[in-house]
Amino acid sequence: MAKIKVFQDADVMVSAIISQKGAAYELLGKKSIALITSVTVNKEVKEVARRLKISIPKKIFLVVKVIQINLDKPELTKRYSRSVIDAEDTHVVAGAVKAESDFLLIYNTRHYKVEHIKQKYGIHIMKPGKFLQYLRSVN
Repeated sequence: MAKIKVFQDADVMVSAIISQKGAAYELLGKKSIALITSVTVNKEVKEVARRLKISIPKKIFLVVKVIQINLDKPELTKRYSRSVIDAEDTHVVAGAVKAESDFLLIYNTRHYKVEHIKQKYGIHIMKPGKFLQYLRSVN
């Protein structure tokens, strides 16, 4: 069976760093999923960790495939602004689309036009806990 492609936003990765008991951390050990993020998201994670003065366990980056989006800000806005409430989030949708993700995991779902993204790109948006429930239902 093919792995489920899951794009993670920075808030999910930071949550996995902060708590080893939460849903975001539990995802790191799932063999049925391929965790994906982007260079831009990784930079955000490192910046948050620096500001919070927390170290990033190597496990966070070892299990995640990192992609390069290769679009400048105007192109990101042009292509993906209809998918988000805040244009600063376009890079997240672009990463999920480029990675051909099945799911986009984020905590701030209200920043995204969930139905639009699902219909246009076939990507389901969920919080990590809800995604874990989904995984349990299909296994």
